[in-house]
Parts: sequence; structure tokens; C-alpha cells
Amino acid sequence: MDERKIKVEFSSRQVVVIVALIALAAIMLPISVQAATGSSVNITDPTKSTFKAKVSGVGALLTGICSWNNITTPTCATVSNHSLNTVVNGGFVNAGTDIPPLFPLQNVLDITSSTADTLRTQPFDPNEEVEITSITLGNLGTQQLNVEIIAHNAPGANCTGSGTSLQVITIVPVPINQTVHVSFPQPIVVPGDGSNSFCIDGNSFGANTAGGDVKATIVGYEF
Repeated sequence: MDERKIKVEFSSRQVVVIVALIALAAIMLPISVQAATGSSVNITDPTKSTFKAKVSGVGALLTGICSWNNITTPTCATVSNHSLNTVVNGGFVNAGTDIPPLFPLQNVLDITSSTADTLRTQPFDPNEEVEITSITLGNLGTQQLNVEIIAHNAPGANCTGSGTSLQVITIVPVPINQTVHVSFPQPIVVPGDGSNSFCIDGNSFGANTAGGDVKATIVGYEF
């Protein structure tokens, strides 16, 4: 079978046009690259072209709505005390529970009949919120120990002493050489009161015979 050959012929005019297009593309290529890397390009809102992005003197990208160091307009957002706040009609709306938690919490508390322990030595901010998802308690001692996990107002600059009771989280009897796991499918929420810093402690509850030694692992989140 004979092979068929296709022959394409260009007129001199077509050749000139093709060469001209290639030359034009070669000339325009550096211009387009320069526009992408070095030239000024306006970024505008698709609905209102008057809203244009800007760059501050320190290289930060700004907009006509939320200017650098200016968050007083009704459509700006701020972050404070680990929570996202949006301004709506002049009033703050706290959206902290609608965003992922920023700080996971986990600590092992050492609790006996005569000693207490705290989730952390520094108190939580009055505007913060703690959510506890589970508590695991293991008794390594020689006597049963009744353990209380409680939130209370901070007695001072730290959580090393007792303060005014704020919220009892749970009370768990822990038998000798046993482990008790308490999970909360709906996390236990400990909110700040907006004025007083607070702490979360573990301590013995009620009458206990000396000898109980409980390690309590508290897991949760700080908002």
C-alpha cells in the first residue's frame, strides 16, 4: 500500500504574517513577565471597583475597607483573647466558638488526700473559655481517693492557692489500682466571667483515708 503524503504550502504573504506574529510574541513576552513581577496592578472588588487593594509602607497588603492599624469600620475583624471578633452595627460579635480551637490543653495532675494540683500555674484570661473533653484518673496508691475537678477564680497572680469556687466540673471516686475514664461527648465548658482570671484544679473531695495517689490527665482546649 502506498503511503499518502500531505503537502502544505504557504504563500509568501502567509510566511510574512507568521514571522511577524512570532516576532511580536517575542517582544511582548518580557513585558508580560514584568507586569506580573514588577509593575503596578490594581486589585479591585468585583462588585465595587472603587474598593482597591493597597500596599503599606512596610509591604503589608491593605484594602480600602480594613486599613493598616485601623479596625473601626463596620466590616473589619479583630482577634483578641484567642477569639475572632467581627464588628456589626457598632457592636462586637464574638465568634470564638465558631473557629477551630487555637490551644489544645493536656496536663497530668498529681492528687492525694492532702495535696491538690492545677492544670497550669498561670491563670486563664477572664475573657477566655476552656472546654474539657475528657479526664482519665489512675489510682497508684493504697487507698481509694475521691477526686474533684473544679474551676475557681484565681487567688492572685497564679493558680497555686484556692480561690472563690466558680464551677464544679466532676467528682470521681477512684478505687485502688484502677483507672477511671470520663469522656464528655459534649465538652464541659468553663467560661470566664469577663472580670476575673480563673484556674482549673484537681483535689480530694470529702473524707479520704491517707494513701490515695491519683494521676489525673485532663484533656481539652483553650479558646
